[in-house]
Amino acid sequence: MTTVPFGTVSAEPLELLEKHGLDCVISPFADNTSVENSREHLASADYIIAGLHQFDSKLFDVAPRLKLIARVGVGVNNIDFDETKKRKIKVTYTPDAVTGAVAELVVGLIIEGQRRIVAVNNDLREGRWNKHMGYLLRGKTLGIIGVGRIGQSVIKLLQPFGIRILGNDIVEDKEFGKQFGFRYVDKDTIYRESDIISLNLSFSSSVKHLINAETLGKMKPNVYLINTARGSLVNEQDLYSALKSKRIDGASLDVFESEPYSGPLQELENVVLTAHIAAATVETRKRMELEATQEIIRFHRGEPLLNEIDRN
Repeated sequence: MTTVPFGTVSAEPLELLEKHGLDCVISPFADNTSVENSREHLASADYIIAGLHQFDSKLFDVAPRLKLIARVGVGVNNIDFDETKKRKIKVTYTPDAVTGAVAELVVGLIIEGQRRIVAVNNDLREGRWNKHMGYLLRGKTLGIIGVGRIGQSVIKLLQPFGIRILGNDIVEDKEFGKQFGFRYVDKDTIYRESDIISLNLSFSSSVKHLINAETLGKMKPNVYLINTARGSLVNEQDLYSALKSKRIDGASLDVFESEPYSGPLQELENVVLTAHIAAATVETRKRMELEATQEIIRFHRGEPLLNEIDRN
């Protein structure tokens, strides 16, 4: 059973499953329909190629044969790992597949934030010829919270722009920092010194609402905040207040605590909102689906998994 959509960008994953004798059902259950609607398919599923649907006891109770969840993407907050441990269900994901697409969107949002391209476009469409004053990237300070695969890719892409980069991560790759000319600092230094802040870390309970009224209060008035990581990293009401009062200059959000997003941030002109599109490229979707499929085939053949998430 697979997420929806699946096999539309490329038929290769479907062909690969067929080649290895695996029957594939593309079920609408992963498109936020109820478990009840897919009870028949779930009952016979040995493997699931998963999207963002909630994988909890309710689903597992009607999928007694399930052995492996192969996540298309990197986010696994929708999976109850206590239940997978109890039921001996393995979980994999596709971390490398999304890196380039997410990093490129971050860079695009950095440029947008400094030049206000969306605002100019909106004005012109409404008959206003406004030349919004922007900023050069050269000489600005970018703070990256989360210097993993995506954070490091952003740093590489920004090398020609002459940006000063500060990083924060639990694990500090000093060699990478030396090679690409940035330094690791604490979060308060990033809040205090950055002109642009990009969130690129995975979610855990310890960083829920990392960006809140207190941390926003530490930032420069001209700061531009970007979140392409996890919606729960940002207290959206606190961000709304900071943007509305012009306490900070602007923000771009690709992820939200509840999606699809509908809320007060839509009222503001100094925030760019996108519909969780960071990994939404043809090339990335093809690679994610193919890598998830390959994990299922490895498991089916009794071979070691490449990207298992072990929270046991």
